[in-house]
Amino acid sequence: YSFCTLLGWAGSVVGDMKLPALLLVLVGVGLVEGKNARGSFHLDAGDETHGPEFEIAKFSFAVGESKIKGKVRYPAQDMNWRTSPALYLFNDDKWDAYHKAPACMDKVEAAHTVVQIGATNDGTMVGGRRANINYGYDHLAKNTKTSIRQVGDMVEWTFEWKVEHTERTKGWFLIAADCALEQFNTKVASMTYDITLLNPNDNQLPADEFWLPTTYVVVLVGMMAHLGYCLNLLSNMMETSTHKVHLVVKLFGTAYFAQVFAIVLELLHLFVYSLNGRGVFLLDFLSELLEGGCALIICFVLICLACGWTLVEEEADSKKMTSVATLFANPKNMVKSGNWLGNLFVLLILGLVVYTMMLIFWNKLSDDDFTKFHDNDTQSGAKLIQIRIGLFVFFAVSLLATVRKQALKGGSPILRSFLMKLLVFGSLWFIAFPLAVFIANSAAHYHRHRIVVVCVLTVQSICLAALSHQFLAGSSTYARLSTAWESGMLPGAGGLFTGNKGARE
Repeated sequence: YSFCTLLGWAGSVVGDMKLPALLLVLVGVGLVEGKNARGSFHLDAGDETHGPEFEIAKFSFAVGESKIKGKVRYPAQDMNWRTSPALYLFNDDKWDAYHKAPACMDKVEAAHTVVQIGATNDGTMVGGRRANINYGYDHLAKNTKTSIRQVGDMVEWTFEWKVEHTERTKGWFLIAADCALEQFNTKVASMTYDITLLNPNDNQLPADEFWLPTTYVVVLVGMMAHLGYCLNLLSNMMETSTHKVHLVVKLFGTAYFAQVFAIVLELLHLFVYSLNGRGVFLLDFLSELLEGGCALIICFVLICLACGWTLVEEEADSKKMTSVATLFANPKNMVKSGNWLGNLFVLLILGLVVYTMMLIFWNKLSDDDFTKFHDNDTQSGAKLIQIRIGLFVFFAVSLLATVRKQALKGGSPILRSFLMKLLVFGSLWFIAFPLAVFIANSAAHYHRHRIVVVCVLTVQSICLAALSHQFLAGSSTYARLSTAWESGMLPGAGGLFTGNKGARE
């Protein structure tokens, strides 16, 4: 009853929330730089590790007329520099050439277009000096509007830069560079910038995020509808049973709500992002944290089921309490006093959870990295994939061992058939994430983010729906086989089924 009350309270809170007021609160939380890029840079001659270049922002523009606009500020005393700081725009076709080129002047030859910092539309600078990209670059931007003014001892240069293409979605990379510093090593003042990148119709979402909000909404509506179905089953079952809710249902409920709230938080982040180009870092991070927590819970439940949890009668043998398979076949054994192996596994599981959360945080901090094109395109992301693969191996080995043990004991064919189905579909769950990343890495970079997000979101939601039906529906195969259902420890099951395990049809 208390579990149902908690679920109902959570639903009522979400339903009664005033979205505008909530958004005002969320906007006040620490904002993260998105495609409204802010910061500062100081260009110098460089050394063997870098040159006089600075990477400002990456963005994927959709087909149509997009815009880059903003301002650059620098000290007025340095406005008559002898070098040529400029903003360069590269499309994805030329980005590899930029990285392979040995020198700055070779790199910028691959740029799509360029505008010199401090130049006005008539080609002059403050003080009347002519603007000049002094190494013969011939791709000066023609579709720009620029202005310059002096505010106290600072110069503020503003620009609006139109980018139009009709072929396909393209990734664009904006950098600042002063290649003249390679020939004329002088000191150039630091500059601050505030630059916004806009897709057609002034949409601040990058093209690789298009349709993701719609996908999130569709999945959220589906999950909420399925949640209503699950709560109805749970409510009806609670009326016919006096037993406590089984741990497997509590774990499932936690994972389900974690996924629902992860989607809600990501939608709020994308909504704010579309308005201000920055979004809310806390919302985005918490969304990934909840999604990662949901995945870990599903992994734990699947591994325990693979070891026979609620499916195989527990053997009353105290010596077997030191068996890893026995521990996962009944997770409560892990927390019993004096069970050193179980206590050790509790610490290992907690350590894995903390380590995973740290990896998610480190991964999220690198979102603006110019070499990252999806959520797991980093060393931290690769480690998360390795963890999933390791858990998959543990799951598969444990389940095959359980099947073999049941075959040797002459166990129910129905149970063995169910376990083999669990092996197939559980394996699909475990490998879907690494497989999505592998496929994404072979696709164009502006598709990678969507491939990973849609695949992970879809598979995780389907898995939650399938598990909920198995755990809560009396007509499911799991219900016909589960020892927890027979004992009434799953809601309302007591007395519904009788007879030997696996004999119920």
